[in-house]
Amino acid sequence: MQPIIEQMTPIIISAAGTVITAAGAWLVLLFNKMKAKTEAEIDRIKEDGDRKASEYAHAQAERVAKNIVSSQEQESARRLRELIKSGNAHYSDIARLSRTAMADIYKHLNPEHIESIRRNIHDIDGYFEDLIEKSVLEVKHGHE
Repeated sequence: MQPIIEQMTPIIISAAGTVITAAGAWLVLLFNKMKAKTEAEIDRIKEDGDRKASEYAHAQAERVAKNIVSSQEQESARRLRELIKSGNAHYSDIARLSRTAMADIYKHLNPEHIESIRRNIHDIDGYFEDLIEKSVLEVKHGHE
C-alpha cells in the first residue's frame, strides 16, 4: 500500500494544484464580471444624474422665461404692441424687449443650469429665444 501512496502523492499534488489554479482563474473571471457590472451601474447612475440635472435645468429655464415674460407683459409689452399698431413704435422695440428678456434669463439662471443646458443644446441663445416666444404666446393667450 505504501508504494501506491508514494506513487499517487505527486499525482494528487498535481491534481490539487490544477484544481486550485482553475478555482483561482474562475475567481478572477467572476471578479472581472462583477467589476464590469459595477462599472456599468456606476456609469448608468452618472447618466441618470446628468439627465436629471439637465431636466431640472431645462424646467428652471422655462419657469424663469415665463416669469420674465409675464413681468414684461404687465410692465410694457402690451402697451408696446398697442403703440406699434397705432404706428407710434416699431418692431425693433419688441426685438429690444426680447433681448432684455434673454439677458434676464441668463442673469436669473445658475451657472450650473446654463452649463447643463449648453452640454445638451449647442445653440443656447436659440433655445432661450424659443422659450421666450413660447412664453409670450402662453402669456398673451392667458391675458386675452
